[in-house]
Amino acid sequence: LAMIPTIFAESENPDCSVGPALKAAKELIFRTGGRITLLLSRTPSMGVGTTKKRTDVSKLEGLTLSPIDDFYKSLALECTQKQVSCDLFLFPNDNIDVPTISAAAQYSSASVFYYPQYHFEKNPLMAEKFVGEFRHYVVRPIAFEAVLRIRCTSGINIHSFFGNCFVRAHDLIALANVSPDVSFGVQTNIDDALHDNKLAIFQSALLYTSSKGDRRIRVHTLALPISSDAQTVYNNLNIDASVSLLAKMAVEKSNSASLGDAREALQYACIDPLIRYQQDFCPNAKGSGQLVVPKTQRLLPLYVSSLLKSKAFRLQNVSVDDRFMMMLQFKTLPIEDIMLMIYPRLFSVHNLAETWTDKNTLPPRLALTAEKLTRQGAFILQTHEHFIMWLGRHVSEIFVNSVYNVQKYSDLPEISVGLEHHDNAISDLVHDLISLLSKVRDVPMTVVSVREDARYSPLFLHHLVEDRSEGQTSYFEFLQKIQQQIG
Repeated sequence: LAMIPTIFAESENPDCSVGPALKAAKELIFRTGGRITLLLSRTPSMGVGTTKKRTDVSKLEGLTLSPIDDFYKSLALECTQKQVSCDLFLFPNDNIDVPTISAAAQYSSASVFYYPQYHFEKNPLMAEKFVGEFRHYVVRPIAFEAVLRIRCTSGINIHSFFGNCFVRAHDLIALANVSPDVSFGVQTNIDDALHDNKLAIFQSALLYTSSKGDRRIRVHTLALPISSDAQTVYNNLNIDASVSLLAKMAVEKSNSASLGDAREALQYACIDPLIRYQQDFCPNAKGSGQLVVPKTQRLLPLYVSSLLKSKAFRLQNVSVDDRFMMMLQFKTLPIEDIMLMIYPRLFSVHNLAETWTDKNTLPPRLALTAEKLTRQGAFILQTHEHFIMWLGRHVSEIFVNSVYNVQKYSDLPEISVGLEHHDNAISDLVHDLISLLSKVRDVPMTVVSVREDARYSPLFLHHLVEDRSEGQTSYFEFLQKIQQQIG
């Protein structure tokens, strides 16, 4: 391994032979099982597994997210039989056909990491992201030779699994490797009446081999009360879990039907329950112009509107690779990460001393709209990948000096990656908030700071999903559309 850089230092051959390399790695590891880690920066162009550059389609017509070649899926299924997974680290500067290549990970219960426009010097944000995620990837706990079975109360049956796995039976999935960073969605159907039962019981059993070679089983049991009262059901709805499952189902719809069908399904998933609620509990509200929403579903229209604006489901200005990568993340990431993808968390940090009095809770959260920003302020946005600090051009010199150790706003670089801790009260508050927010994820999150007048400002502004953007309606306009359809 140490000689590889020297051996190929003078090579001028631009071709990339991924398929034969994966086959060779598979043969080497088949006897013991384990995992293969592939780092790829260009389109496979030699040997088996060669792909062709896709034409990026920004409209619905002609858009296809299906693999061009079945080689990677077949390879993954062979790997799964021998308890081998294939994790991918992708560094594309151009289209490398993620829908085709990622099948190697999707069907071998592996992970896909994505770093578009990666450059160690010219793109420090992606460089920091890779270093943090790869370090975590190497040391994170891992289980081998796993199978997961889910059992339900009689009358409830499993309809679908979502995630990177191989479905061996209707209630059983095979996992060559499994880590704490991934999740699986399960859709169930109520096929028979449950009147004779007081509880609906769900049990998952994960049988696996630990990294020390011990064979273990981990069992989780969930018992939920059964109620015939519709209001009780509405009052106990978990909006984050519901929206996470909706995102997974919409991804499946995009792959099996079309992107247009997935967008339509998302909108009806928002409209239909509100129509039913109005019919059952507020029939007099019809035609009043008032949108009646149960308390637990008040954020449903907001989250669906944000989903429709995401790279996974928006109509325009998204490459095939970017779109499919976000769909993969919706399928595989835990609920907390998915909610940060859909609706990131925004806080003002220039006034933390006044707004954050209880350190055991978070300061007031701001709506994702430019109306909440001021040029005299500083704001931090938590996405599922990193923190973005946006600095208004008239932010106080005291804040800039305390947090960045520079004299004034104009001394700040247009963009900076990382945030040093300085010995003062304001810096303490900012870092305390970042530490509290970081508990959501085990993966290290980088802080990137951008000035309001910098060309990098859109890195922050495009997350303001409640505002109107190119080809996308505002949240207020989306609510009006829903109101018109409900009547």
